[in-house]
Amino acid sequence: MSVWLVELGSAVEFAVTLLLLITALVCLVSAIVVPANKDAELRFEKRLEYTVFAIGAAVLWALFMFAPR
Repeated sequence: MSVWLVELGSAVEFAVTLLLLITALVCLVSAIVVPANKDAELRFEKRLEYTVFAIGAAVLWALFMFAPR
């Protein structure tokens, strides 16, 4: 029973790590490629929003990867 829980925990850890990494990368790309047909204020807001999300996801990913267990 405990071996099964260890395997499940490892799979959950891998899934969360992968999702955080993908989220950070997608938000970073989204911040770079904001559509040019929007006005300058809206582009700035979108870039700021996506940048904050990317930084947050990257920090969570780093904490999840390098925190002592």
